[in-house]
Amino acid sequence: MGTTNHFRARIEILLKARGWSFRELARMLGKSAPRIRDIVERGDPKTSTLREFAEALSVAPEDLLEEVTPEEYGEKFLPTFQQNATE
Repeated sequence: MGTTNHFRARIEILLKARGWSFRELARMLGKSAPRIRDIVERGDPKTSTLREFAEALSVAPEDLLEEVTPEEYGEKFLPTFQQNATE
């Protein structure tokens, strides 16, 4: 996976596991979908932003930065980011 954006991968995995769309996450955070997309794609959220994401997804902030294994990010959790960001 090289220089993987683990934050983005974690967000995708958590959304998929919960059956949530990217748009739903943006709504829960009270921000626009494009703004959330920018934050996730950048992969370096501010501490306060990381806490907001963690709270919305019911995980610890540090969990969102944890390295993602290829097995975790395999076929079971195909990237849905681009598809959901345009909904």
